[in-house]
Amino acid sequence: MRTTKKYKSVRNKPLNLNQKDNFLFEHEYEKVIDKTYLKFKKNIYVNNLKLAKYRSFRIYYIHWRMNDQPLSKKAKFFIQDLISFMKKRENQKIIEIAFASWVIDVRSNQFFHWISDVFQRIEMLGTLVDEYPILIPENLIENDYIEETLKLLKVPYIAYNENDLLKIRNLCITSHGAPSGNYNEILFNSSREKILKNTLLSKNNSPRIWISRQNSYKRKIANFRQIEKIIAKHGFKIVDFDKLHFQEQLRISKNAEVIAGIHGAGLSHMFFSEKIKKLIEIRAKDDSKNNCFFSMSSALNIPYYYFTSTVDGDPYDSDYEVDVDKLDIFLTEVFNQD
Repeated sequence: MRTTKKYKSVRNKPLNLNQKDNFLFEHEYEKVIDKTYLKFKKNIYVNNLKLAKYRSFRIYYIHWRMNDQPLSKKAKFFIQDLISFMKKRENQKIIEIAFASWVIDVRSNQFFHWISDVFQRIEMLGTLVDEYPILIPENLIENDYIEETLKLLKVPYIAYNENDLLKIRNLCITSHGAPSGNYNEILFNSSREKILKNTLLSKNNSPRIWISRQNSYKRKIANFRQIEKIIAKHGFKIVDFDKLHFQEQLRISKNAEVIAGIHGAGLSHMFFSEKIKKLIEIRAKDDSKNNCFFSMSSALNIPYYYFTSTVDGDPYDSDYEVDVDKLDIFLTEVFNQD
């Protein structure tokens, strides 16, 4: 068991910080990370990603959702749960499990949240996970990065069908390591060390990788063909991780000294790099909200660089327009620091 006390996380500033951009980061330079803890509860029901008592009544929202729910929603859910409880369910099979632990939430199926949120919660369990294997819906295990990282972390798990109703006689519930987009450095780095220790290193990959999102349905670089030559000029290998098995993604990431790309889950691969010296994020020029990769870089003690781009609309859903000449100058300056 490895829980931590409340502390203040002080972040490293971007290496190329321009004072006019300070508003993007200043509210993230210091964050209070609350203490972490484990709850040991008896006779808890699990229905897909919900925790419940007496079969139907949802409880411990903060542990299976991203955040706690307001009282108005809890009241609405209680009425729904009461109706569900009163309905006869003679034919519903209940699967009983003696010991298990809970480390996931409604976003855990997403690559970024699996790495940034779940790994910290697993780390809290320590060797306790051998007695309390983690619960994972079968549809999550279908994601190869989930199955592979559980193997690398040597974490036992119980896969269950999301349509089943489970009754856990003894359930260990982990707190979140930190609010999503933030990191408990102790837990996060400890899980990273375990992953790196068990990941093979390939000598045949580029030390500079540019993670492409051009096949994504949103948040692409609109003028990617124009900047492609600039990226190649500065020694980057363009990779589309969505087309690669996760084991190959790991081999590429572990060998990378520089990881760059537009704001997106692919930048989380910095976590898997053993040699990384720079993380470069292309981000919207007015977006002071999405700082998860800036914070992740600091948590992992990786030098962070940023390049701002014009975005027509919501920076989360819209495509980015990158200034070709400015990008060339920016990358030249970044690598001249070596």
